[in-house]
Amino acid sequence: MQLNIMIYSVRINHGSPFEDGDHTFADAYMQGCERTFSSEAEAREYLDSFEEWEQDLLVIDSVPF
Repeated sequence: MQLNIMIYSVRINHGSPFEDGDHTFADAYMQGCERTFSSEAEAREYLDSFEEWEQDLLVIDSVPF
């Protein structure tokens, strides 16, 4: 039996690895905001707790565990 467990993380959005950009502001402003959750709904609720413009500085990632 295989379990499909996902971990959802809210992290600072650095865009695509090929995107050239300065993320200094996002890193400094959102420092300490990164969190992990056991459900996508919890991650979305946390992300939604930020102002709309702050949400653009964050992204939700999912990782199989």
